Amino acid sequence: MIGFALFAMLPALLVVGVMVHLNEQVVTKTVATFVMHEDNAIQLAGAKASEVSQNTLNQTSARLISLDATGIQRMAAKLTRSSESQLRESNAHIVTLAVAANHRLAARLVALEHGPTSKMADRANSLAREETIALQAASRKTTDQAVAAMAAAGRTAVTQATTYMKERVQFVVWSIRRGYIQPQLKEVSDDAASKIPPLARDALTTFRSQTMILTVFLLLLTLLAAVIASYWLSSHFAVPIEVDERQKRAEIERYSHEMEIAARLQAALLPVDVSAPGFELALAMLPATEVGGDLLDYLPQADGTFWLAIGDVTGHGLTPGIVMMMAQSLFTGFVIEQPDSSPRLLLAKLNRALHQNIRYRLRNDQFMTLQLLRHHGDGCFSAAGLHCDILVHRAETGAVERIRVHGCWVGISPEIEDLLQEVHFQLHPGDTLVLYTDGLIEAANAHQEQFHLNRLEDAVGIAADKSPAEMKADILAQVQSWVAQQEDDISLIVLRRLAATDQVADEPMAAGQKEFIYD
Repeated sequence: MIGFALFAMLPALLVVGVMVHLNEQVVTKTVATFVMHEDNAIQLAGAKASEVSQNTLNQTSARLISLDATGIQRMAAKLTRSSESQLRESNAHIVTLAVAANHRLAARLVALEHGPTSKMADRANSLAREETIALQAASRKTTDQAVAAMAAAGRTAVTQATTYMKERVQFVVWSIRRGYIQPQLKEVSDDAASKIPPLARDALTTFRSQTMILTVFLLLLTLLAAVIASYWLSSHFAVPIEVDERQKRAEIERYSHEMEIAARLQAALLPVDVSAPGFELALAMLPATEVGGDLLDYLPQADGTFWLAIGDVTGHGLTPGIVMMMAQSLFTGFVIEQPDSSPRLLLAKLNRALHQNIRYRLRNDQFMTLQLLRHHGDGCFSAAGLHCDILVHRAETGAVERIRVHGCWVGISPEIEDLLQEVHFQLHPGDTLVLYTDGLIEAANAHQEQFHLNRLEDAVGIAADKSPAEMKADILAQVQSWVAQQEDDISLIVLRRLAATDQVADEPMAAGQKEFIYD
């Protein structure tokens, strides 16, 4: 119910987030707008100041031009006066030259008084013409000099007037900008800046108020919709889901309880009396899950002989555990019915019954490895069934011997008698028999390296001087320290034939020699 309510409130939270985001965007846009208005106001003030500056500059230039025109007129008058003075000086010079020429002419006439009259007249006329030409040249030269002097003086005056006018214009413009334009510009900018903050604050306050009202309204509306949706969803989905979850929890609890019962049944099927006359026996089973798929059994007979069985059903869990219990029940029943049967014949009979149960009752395709051993007396054994190699530690030599038994899997086919092979061997006093499942030798460490049969042989050889119970504990300790995570069931049987001086009482094994561990 709470989960649906929270799920329904998600749209409300989303709307609030969107409104906050829009609020921030509008605030930012409003500030940017007022900043733009402030820039426009400053630009308008600058334009107005530039217009005032241009008008003032035009007026100042006109005044300067009028003033300089008057100055130029005065300078022209001055030049005129200078020219007239030069002309007067030139005329005076010309008169002086004329007087001098007349004097020279008179002197020459006097010198010529003594010559013929006609010649004197010609000579006088010639002299008069020469003097006249000389005077004219002198007059032109004087006039040209006066004109050149007036032109040079005029150019100098115009250049001086232009330079003077530029300096005056620059000075006046600088003075106007500093003394008139800048104060106006500052006045306009200050006026625009003083008007913008109040307008901005008013606009932002108004928008935020409107946004807050709209946000609260939408939030309340969304919360109402969330409550309605939560109620509807809870009535249509939450209740069935909760009922389904309760059913699943009950199913899991029931399954766990059943698995615990199955595990206890499997533990109860392990042999209670593991005493064997002339032998010392220790066994252990470590399931990977609540119910293991390994078979481990010991059936003593009234005449002092006994049967041993060890096997492994494919996989682990409830189904392999059921198959294992079927096989163990069949093994017990057939041994009770035919205690003198051979392991080969008993295994073939057990296979037919187990195949029938697995295929037609469980409707499954499980199968298993199974090895049956019968002790005939005086340490003589016969064995049949495909399983792991039998290990025998010889007390006399200290060597570990492997005994391989060929055969066929149990439960895979109804008839396997022709495929089974029976082997025979004998344990001498002090010899130790070790039976195990593949979960022990295939236990892998963190590097996926298996414990392997070689390490098991080494562990058996090292612990040979210990009791079967101690040997069993040492082997399991090494395997558990080796394995990174147990993924398969581990089972172990250690049987030692005692010497005559080592005979123990015919009573159940002490605590700790039989072991069954489950989680």
